[in-house]
Amino acid sequence: PYGPLERLDHLARGQRGTWTASGRSAFGLLLQDLQQIGVRHVHIPAFVCESILQPVHALGLDYSFYPVDSSLTALPDPPKGAALLLIHYFGWENASTKQLRAEAGRSFHLIEDATHSFLSGMDSDKELGTSVFFSLRKFGPAPLGGWCSSNRPNSKPTKEMDTTFQRSIEARALRSKYLNSPKIPVNAIEETAYLSILADVEEFLNRHSTTHAVSSKALHVAAGIDWGNVAKQRKLNWLALRKLTSTHIKPLMANLPAKVVPIGYVIQVAERDRIRQKLTSRRVFCPVHWPLPTQVDIGRFPDANTLSKTLLTVPIDQRYKTEDMNIISKALVEAVSHAN
Repeated sequence: PYGPLERLDHLARGQRGTWTASGRSAFGLLLQDLQQIGVRHVHIPAFVCESILQPVHALGLDYSFYPVDSSLTALPDPPKGAALLLIHYFGWENASTKQLRAEAGRSFHLIEDATHSFLSGMDSDKELGTSVFFSLRKFGPAPLGGWCSSNRPNSKPTKEMDTTFQRSIEARALRSKYLNSPKIPVNAIEETAYLSILADVEEFLNRHSTTHAVSSKALHVAAGIDWGNVAKQRKLNWLALRKLTSTHIKPLMANLPAKVVPIGYVIQVAERDRIRQKLTSRRVFCPVHWPLPTQVDIGRFPDANTLSKTLLTVPIDQRYKTEDMNIISKALVEAVSHAN
């Protein structure tokens, strides 16, 4: 369903900013603003999604990586005058946030990635950050959509972008039908179909990582999503999964603070890939956060490499209810027990 665009203001906490097609293009806008004042270098956490590098490459910026420890705490050492990217992982505010915000503006420019955390504290009047961006596409069935605190007029979307919007709708409809219940048997043909379309959408967004055009239809779709229910159900599902599995499996984050809306139930397991494959066969589809970009030297950043190879994000999407958490928990406990 479509909704009035004013509903989206709540997600940005009333801050002025610009809606874009994706999180990476929102990041790209913030980088363009900094380029205009002479910034040429971006300091990026080694534990990162490769898509973050797309606007950095497109704008011809230099970049370096910094360590993230096993608790996901950022440990940067930015070159003077650099843009420093801080990621709030999985819904929790990064432990380095307070210190980095206090230091920002002296010798570096802080940019915060709130893609995993923009729903956390959604009912608060507290700003997301001075320089911040997020993607809508990780938490809800938004076909396109990102936001950043750069205040620019939107350019007109191209025909190709409107086509991408329709393709994304098509892919998400197929995916929703396929993933709607863990009880439906695996269907390789349907899975291949929606994955192929999603790959086309991602390729388009990579090629347009510095544009600030977005289909108004995409934003109206995003505005029609009940984001309050998204937040509420994910919290309930996280708590249910912890209760059902806590004697066998410990989540990476032991507790769920009242204001945190988790993107998934993240666990750390040595046999991650085997467990993930077993869960897939049971129709529990777990994303991997993240395969590291090839540019990250795993010898220099062993903690990031370990996180990349051992973290598993168990889905707690709002489409799931208590019955589904019971099914998922049984599959998860069985998969982990067999792997061990």
